[in-house]
Amino acid sequence: MNFAELPFAVNSIEADAAYNAAMTPLYEQALEKFNIKNVFNFTCQGLDIVSVKPVKTLEDWKGLLCQTISPTTAKVVELLGGSGVALDFSEGYQALSKKVIEATLQSGSMVIQFKLHEVAKNISRAYLTPAAIAIYMNKGVYDKMPADIQQLVDKLGKEAQEAINAKMIELYHTNYDKMAELGMDVYPLPKAERQRWAEKHVPYADEMLSTLDPAVADQLRQITEQLDQQYPYSD
Repeated sequence: MNFAELPFAVNSIEADAAYNAAMTPLYEQALEKFNIKNVFNFTCQGLDIVSVKPVKTLEDWKGLLCQTISPTTAKVVELLGGSGVALDFSEGYQALSKKVIEATLQSGSMVIQFKLHEVAKNISRAYLTPAAIAIYMNKGVYDKMPADIQQLVDKLGKEAQEAINAKMIELYHTNYDKMAELGMDVYPLPKAERQRWAEKHVPYADEMLSTLDPAVADQLRQITEQLDQQYPYSD
C-alpha cells in the first residue's frame, strides 16, 4: 500500500485523482489475499512542504527537522536531505508550535483544517507524493451478498470515488488562495527545481517497484508514464 504515496508519481491533483482510479484494481488484487475488498479510494490531495523558514531549493532541506507520517514520507525527507521526525499527521500543529519540528508534509486541506498558518507561514507547492483514503469491507461478507447487492456496492463505490475526487480537485485549487488570505507565503516550486528533487527518488522508486510482480510493476509504470504526459507539472 506504500504505492499510494509513490514519490513524484503524479504532478497535480488531477493526475492524483486519475492515479487513484487507475490503481483501484491493483489495490483490489493485492488485498484479496487478506480477505479485504476495496470498495473505493480517492485522493486526499498530495503533500506539500509547510515550514517555518522557506524551503525553495534542495539545499534548504539540509538538516531540516521535518515531520513524517509514514515510512514512505520518512524516506522522502531523508533523500531530500532532511531529518525525519515520526509523528501522527494530526500532531503537526503542536510540534511546530513547540519547535520540535521546523516543517511538515501536509495536504492543502489539512493545512487549513489544522490552522497550520498560525505556526508556520511558508508553504512550497510541490506535490511530493500522491495521497489516498480508502474504504474497505470484508470480502467474505461481500461474496455472500446477492449479485444485485454486489453490483450496487460496486456502482455506489465508483460514484463515490468520482464525486469525492471531483470535490478534492475543487478544494485543492481554492486552498492556496485561502492560505494566502491567512497570511501564508505560497511558493509554487519551479519545474526545474522539482525535477532536481524528483531525481533523488528514482532509485527508491525502482526499489519499491522491484518488490512487485514484474507484470504489476510494468502496469504501474505505464499508469504513471501516461499520467505524466497527460498532466505535466505546472509551477
